[in-house]
Amino acid sequence: MDLAGAPFPKRNRLRFYRTKTGCLTCRRRRKKCDESIPCSACVSRGLECTWPDMKLTRDTAVTSSNLPSPSSSSSNSTNPLRFLRSCANAGQEAPVLTNEDRAIISRGKCNWGSTPTAWISPTVPSKEASWQLRTLSPSPFGPEAMSPTSQLILHYYLQEGAAKLSPKPRPSNPFITQILPRATCDSTLMNAVLALGGTLLELKYDQSNPILQTAWGHYAKVLGDLRRTFQDLSAHPCQRYLRVLLVLLILAHAEAISGNLQGSTFSHLRASHQLMLRFTLDGRDKRTADDLAIEGFVLELYAYLALVANITPYALDDGRTIPLDPILLSLGFLQDYKDFGALLSCGLSLFEKIPIISVFARQRLSEEAATGECSIDSMQMYHSLLQELLHWNSPPPSSDTENYAVAHRYTGEIYRHSLLIYLKSSMCGASVKDNPEILLEIQDHIDAVWMLLPTVLASPFGSVILWPSIIVGSCLTNPDQRSELCSFLRAPRWHLRVTEACITMLKLLWEDSDRLAYGPFGLYLIMKKHGINFCMV
Repeated sequence: MDLAGAPFPKRNRLRFYRTKTGCLTCRRRRKKCDESIPCSACVSRGLECTWPDMKLTRDTAVTSSNLPSPSSSSSNSTNPLRFLRSCANAGQEAPVLTNEDRAIISRGKCNWGSTPTAWISPTVPSKEASWQLRTLSPSPFGPEAMSPTSQLILHYYLQEGAAKLSPKPRPSNPFITQILPRATCDSTLMNAVLALGGTLLELKYDQSNPILQTAWGHYAKVLGDLRRTFQDLSAHPCQRYLRVLLVLLILAHAEAISGNLQGSTFSHLRASHQLMLRFTLDGRDKRTADDLAIEGFVLELYAYLALVANITPYALDDGRTIPLDPILLSLGFLQDYKDFGALLSCGLSLFEKIPIISVFARQRLSEEAATGECSIDSMQMYHSLLQELLHWNSPPPSSDTENYAVAHRYTGEIYRHSLLIYLKSSMCGASVKDNPEILLEIQDHIDAVWMLLPTVLASPFGSVILWPSIIVGSCLTNPDQRSELCSFLRAPRWHLRVTEACITMLKLLWEDSDRLAYGPFGLYLIMKKHGINFCMV
């Protein structure tokens, strides 16, 4: 046997290059990176997870020669962030919208009943014109009309972002099927969508990144358009208010997702309230078939945003107060719309109880301050709400979410237990910690939620779980459960700027030594003490 040479000569070995697509922090540490944003290695060690900046400009065109092949784009569509990073690392500016993106929008347009062509020319008359307000200019929706950075945002919104907004699957998600077809001929609505898409990416990039700068630039354009629109809004038919209402709600959603702490979301919701009143009084009798297609989604979106904003006793702070419309207290009519279920499918009757319990909490605080006693009316209301919640049954899931029937039922149960926590803590007024029996009952509800939460977070219904999370979190006393809740909220699938804002506010509550710093009333105290005006989504 010849032992002179190595059994595997070095010159015959294949060269394996170290990957250069991980985060910069892992590269500096010479550690493996799982390429999630932020990566698990940085999260576990409390390090800042930084990535190479995507150098994107408006002026440089993207050609087909410097883009991944269609097959490459398709294979990366399940992980659009990795796809976009690979473009940046290869020196490319941004991907144009993929064929899959175009197909999604085209299907939505066909479902809407408009022309099935890929893009709409601004000079082609069509029924989309009825969606326009004459104060807002129409704009074609296509690669030639959007900057590379805007295309990047829209690509992410289509492939991943919209799934964070609704439990509906992509083929029936109204954030795609209802909004995008109308945005193809409405520059203001498209700018609102791009602003919303940018806020979904906000946690993943530094504020100086061109992606976020572009997104907030789109937001500013929408505000400018709306100012001009409101100057002459009374000249337009009432049914046209629906379109302005949709734009306002998208902006409210964007502000909430961005974790805004100055109450900007409430400003949009109060403006939406005025339009909602006018539309429901005068505009619904004059609606067209196209109006009906979007109307249900707009009403459901308004109801959801206005209801989950109630995380503290009602009207303790004027800056957080939204007028209670009759529509918010009786939501059953929403089930008559074809696309119902974008946000409220887990239990309409549960969402109706959120403002009722919020008002009840304020009533008990007033009684406690005035007489220190609970009135007969409050006692009767408490027992009535308690019985309704104890005997609530989950509705069946819609046909497009029946694959997640268990998660659908668990989501409703989590809302039910959260409402019971809200109700029982409200019955005690401001001094919940002085009632050990109620504290034990609340802990039982928390433990029940803890058994259900992982299943829901692993499903599309994690998109609507933030409101119960903060209600439950405000009553946590167990350090292990507090830590686990922070981990739940930071799950990569649902980790957004708004979830970080929730964690920050809950930590302020947990660290406060005031005995009143507990439950929804405790959230009010913390926000007042630290000058926070936070809105849920």
